[in-house]
Amino acid sequence: LGQADFSQANLVRAHLHRAILFEANFKEANLIFSDLSDADMTQANLEFAELSWAKLDHTYIEQAVLKGANLNHVTLTHAHLKNAKLNNSILEWANLYSADLTGTDITNARLANADLTNATLTDAIFTNATGVTKKQILQARWERLPKGLPVEWKLPSQNHYPNR
Repeated sequence: LGQADFSQANLVRAHLHRAILFEANFKEANLIFSDLSDADMTQANLEFAELSWAKLDHTYIEQAVLKGANLNHVTLTHAHLKNAKLNNSILEWANLYSADLTGTDITNARLANADLTNATLTDAIFTNATGVTKKQILQARWERLPKGLPVEWKLPSQNHYPNR
């Protein structure tokens, strides 16, 4: 299914566990309650996709575009999101436990109540992200401090590994 076009498709409750969806187009697709766990969605286009309550645990979503996507209550535990574009996305109540967000652009995203425990945030960009707290960030790990966080939080600039 690599490079397949699912733009604007209604895929509510779709079972795409372990699917190969490399460079697939899911722009404006409805994937509410879908199971995309263990899938390969590297470089996929999920711009403005509806992914509320979807399961994306252990999924490869590296270099994917999720601008404006709704990821409310999504599970992304152990997901690989390196260099993904999550600009203007909604990640409220998202479970990102141990997810790799290295270099991910989270500019203008909404992160209220998102679980970032043990997530890797090295070089992630949080400019103008809302709902994110110092407590959430301190539960994550990084080699280099994520960008765009409030200076007044006085976070360690490098090698932050909680729960070690």
